[in-house]
Amino acid sequence: MPGTQDETEPVENDASTGDETDDPQNPEEGDETQPEEPEEPIKVSSFDLDKSEVTVDTGEEVKVNVLNIIPENATDKTIVASSNDAEIATVMVHTDGSIGIKGIKAGSVTAVVKSNDGGATKELTINVKNPIISVTDVAFETGTAEVEVGQSITPNVKVSPENATDKSGSYQSDNSEIATVDQSGKITGIKAGTTAINFIANDGKKKASIAVTVKESTVSVTGIAMAADNATTGETGTNIELNALISPENATNKNINWQLSDESLAEFSTTEGDSSHRILKLLKAGNVDVTATTEDGGKVAKQSIKITDPIVKMTEFEIDKSDLMGDVGNTDELVVSNIQPTNTTDKTLDLSLDDSDIVDVHDNGDGSYSISYLQPGSTVIHLNSHDGGVEKAIPVTVNEPVPDEPELATWEYMLINHDSTVYPAPSLDTYTVKAGETLADIATDHMMSLAKLKKLNKLTVNVLPAGRVIRLS
Repeated sequence: MPGTQDETEPVENDASTGDETDDPQNPEEGDETQPEEPEEPIKVSSFDLDKSEVTVDTGEEVKVNVLNIIPENATDKTIVASSNDAEIATVMVHTDGSIGIKGIKAGSVTAVVKSNDGGATKELTINVKNPIISVTDVAFETGTAEVEVGQSITPNVKVSPENATDKSGSYQSDNSEIATVDQSGKITGIKAGTTAINFIANDGKKKASIAVTVKESTVSVTGIAMAADNATTGETGTNIELNALISPENATNKNINWQLSDESLAEFSTTEGDSSHRILKLLKAGNVDVTATTEDGGKVAKQSIKITDPIVKMTEFEIDKSDLMGDVGNTDELVVSNIQPTNTTDKTLDLSLDDSDIVDVHDNGDGSYSISYLQPGSTVIHLNSHDGGVEKAIPVTVNEPVPDEPELATWEYMLINHDSTVYPAPSLDTYTVKAGETLADIATDHMMSLAKLKKLNKLTVNVLPAGRVIRLS
């Protein structure tokens, strides 16, 4: 067993007998056998504890058992233990080999447990806590209390025993319409009547009650004001919320009478419930005055409300051109029409340019815009409804003017192109570009110069996308 040692005493030879007893430790004369050397002690290599961490109350003791001492034939299986802080916990090894731990004061400490021969060591975490003292009783110092409407009291609660670990609890009102209580125990009178206020201990759920009587106290109204966040504008067909604030807040009579200067413009959708709050339904455009008068003292608050018809946003408008192209120095025109819906509240269009150096736009004020091409390049004209309902963009390309070239006679055209074929005069005024065709191909096919074709169509490029329609005359 750990901590035990062999206490058998060796037996000595009886010298009085005169007999010679064979003794391996006393060889006969002439025996040359050497005495055996003492064996090396076998050290403990490891052991286990049934707990690596324990929690103990102050003044109490717990045990930790030592298990699995290896090797089994260790010479000395004694276990020793010590505490790093004996002011928090003490440690001792019992005769049965277990380790006793006694809590002294709250805190944490480490105990070192090791074999006596120093072969193996373990650490044990000890947590010492104060013992829990349960609540046995709770009671209000008085069985009844009185409070006026709008006033507060905080009666004391006694928790027994005085040294209970957890004296906390929660407060409840049997009728919060008569009196409320917060979690600090403050009781506030709401309206005349009697109710019970309860304290329930968190430890053990012990309950104490006090009967609270709430008495009326007359507090006169000193003033009234419309709430700062009341709406002052609204659209016909909608409702707005109106609130009036009475001073002081704890006034006894908070009834308010509401009046309108013109009941054809608006009406109260309800006259029930809290009189400090009203919902006003707006009937038609105009200005209406709202008056709130206190029943107590006749204090008056007023505010005006502007009622407007709903704003109708623009959903569409048309422009006579989807893009613009012209030579420097030329002019053009955009015409806006068919603004939808026809009852759009704001029909204003905002105009902007990506690059005002390339093109100039003038609003003529009649739905048309004059365009002046200033210098070669590309830009975009933006026309957006002022109300944000519609946005449109018109791409603009401005080309350098192409100098006039003389018309070629058929024979001149044939000489230039080394072609002896006689081509009939083109009969079409327009042509649709095919995939893969260049302007040079189209000019050759229609017996005209590339420069003339570009000039007719106010082009600066040599290739157009398939499907583009161009002029031939």
